Amino acid sequence: MGMVNMKALGDRGELLVAQELIERNWNVSFPFGDNARYDIIAEKGRHFCRVQVKSTENVMMTPRHGPHYAFSLCHGKVTKDAYDKNSIDFFICCAIQVKRFWILPIENVTCKTLKIFITGKKHHEYEGAWDLLR
Repeated sequence: MGMVNMKALGDRGELLVAQELIERNWNVSFPFGDNARYDIIAEKGRHFCRVQVKSTENVMMTPRHGPHYAFSLCHGKVTKDAYDKNSIDFFICCAIQVKRFWILPIENVTCKTLKIFITGKKHHEYEGAWDLLR
């Protein structure tokens, strides 16, 4: 298996999230270029959401933590800055291979790396929680 192209992985995740939103009657727009902190604008009626999509392709496995999905919830190549409510409204984390999605309001995010354990309960209330976008 070759090295993962991170840009392509992110693009795949954004398209899967856009598909899910469209199936739920949201209008979806993508900002031009890579200048915005958000990846998608989702609009339904008069409600707009700025969405940052985070994607992973595989389950991570470490002896200490066991099987889990890991999502980096920060930006920047060097400093790894946190997002805030002035730049995005939601993270949507996508496990591409199994098409699983976690929808997290920015106010509920308190870490820079989100680990969702396969056998754990933490963060599982956000899985498939599309209604939070209202």
